[in-house]
Amino acid sequence: MKRIYLMVLSAFLIQFAQAQKNFIWEKKDTISEDFAQLYAETKQFIAETWGTSNNVIQKDDKESGTIIVNSSIVRKLNIQSEEYVYSYKYTLTFKLKDKQFKCNLDHVFCDSAYITKGKTPIEKIEPFEGDKYPETPKAKSPGLPKIKAIQMMNFIRQELQGIVEGYAQSLRKVVVETPIRKKKHQDEE
Repeated sequence: MKRIYLMVLSAFLIQFAQAQKNFIWEKKDTISEDFAQLYAETKQFIAETWGTSNNVIQKDDKESGTIIVNSSIVRKLNIQSEEYVYSYKYTLTFKLKDKQFKCNLDHVFCDSAYITKGKTPIEKIEPFEGDKYPETPKAKSPGLPKIKAIQMMNFIRQELQGIVEGYAQSLRKVVVETPIRKKKHQDEE
């Protein structure tokens, strides 16, 4: 019973340690793939996620096992016949070693905010946690109501966390389903 309790507690602590905190995500793990396979699969994940790796990769240092991606996520909201557009930039860093990977997503910030009609600039909303909506003076510029801003942050948080989780899942799937592993398993039978 004590063992089960410790296993559950360990799993919880690991999940908590790898969870999102203040718009920073970190995922690291040890898997059975060698460096070359991890590197190739990471490049494939980048291409599949962003359409082409050339547009988003800022640094690709195979020798050190570092790939840095800079990208953005755009959220459009319709409020009273106006379309509000918020663009958030972020950095995703992959560190690869033989049988190990680490993926960090951080440096999330609001790059631009505007109403599409006339590209009218509006107050940027920096990432915030929970219902800690940063109040802005209403006379300065139009902005989102608090409830809409909270919904937008929840959406952005889910999207960004989905990228990190998707990467880790794609590597785990590769570990199970690579053609070499399938052939080796078939040869053993």
